[in-house]
Amino acid sequence: MLKASPDKLYESDDNHNTALGWAILESRKDVALFLLEAGHTVNPTDQCPFPLVMDCLSRYTETTNELLEELLKRGADPNVSYAKEGWRALPMAVNNGQVEKIRLLAKYGADPNLQDGQGRSALGIVTERLAMMRDPNYNLPHGELSDPAVRQREIEHWERVLKTLQEAFPVEKDGAVKGR
Repeated sequence: MLKASPDKLYESDDNHNTALGWAILESRKDVALFLLEAGHTVNPTDQCPFPLVMDCLSRYTETTNELLEELLKRGADPNVSYAKEGWRALPMAVNNGQVEKIRLLAKYGADPNLQDGQGRSALGIVTERLAMMRDPNYNLPHGELSDPAVRQREIEHWERVLKTLQEAFPVEKDGAVKGR
């Protein structure tokens, strides 16, 4: 089918998801690799405006870690943005607490100083999250942080995210993260 009609590769649904986008979202590595081999571009285009990197960042599976690395190896932009929502790759990975994806983005040249649509850098996001988790008056919508063990696990998680960010990027004396 793709040989007869190569444009089918970029047909999308109402949310601009192509078959490759759906393969990533559904952790179908076999299908995703097939579509990449068939020539699907790794960076946004007019035909495919939503960044595939962000499809990977919106899921929490080992398969999407592998697919993110595959996209980056094939030249996907580690600093890609989705202006419509104000998203940038590294701040999104940090916001989602995805340490392996932070490492991958850093390995492929992500700029830690780029800000999301709210003006927050990766370091700013993780610092904000840690402060919220450490604030005894802050809670999650369903009261999960009322349990001290849950709060402690959240603090430890966000400390791991901060440590990952600091290991992935050199840190200035003033605490600012340097780009590579």
